[in-house]
Amino acid sequence: MLAEHGDEGSVLQAARIHGAFAAAQRHPWLLQEYDINYYLDEMPLEFKLTASIGVLLSGSLLVLMERSRQTISGHRHRILLWMVVWLVLGLIVNAAATIVVGAVGRLVIPSAVGSLTVLAGRIGLMLIT
Repeated sequence: MLAEHGDEGSVLQAARIHGAFAAAQRHPWLLQEYDINYYLDEMPLEFKLTASIGVLLSGSLLVLMERSRQTISGHRHRILLWMVVWLVLGLIVNAAATIVVGAVGRLVIPSAVGSLTVLAGRIGLMLIT
């Protein structure tokens, strides 16, 4: 589609279209009246407004990413270690919770239950605790 517009098929045009889609996803009320082909062919004012919002959002994101890259520069190993520790702790807590729920289930629900109603009640009690 970009090649159809000749000189408008530049990187700036691609950024405008991408920006319009990004802004339309954030603010769907901007581009909801017509099919996307109408907006790409006619480029009405609401499309240009949405594209401008999207370009501003994309530019803000790039500035934020650059600042964050500068902030973490020199601290990458420390941040990676912190993330690995949190991952391991999360796995340990998840495993402990699974073991506790399984143990409670084995205590509350015996292996042989004569009545389906009693079994359903005990499973309900286990899920509540």
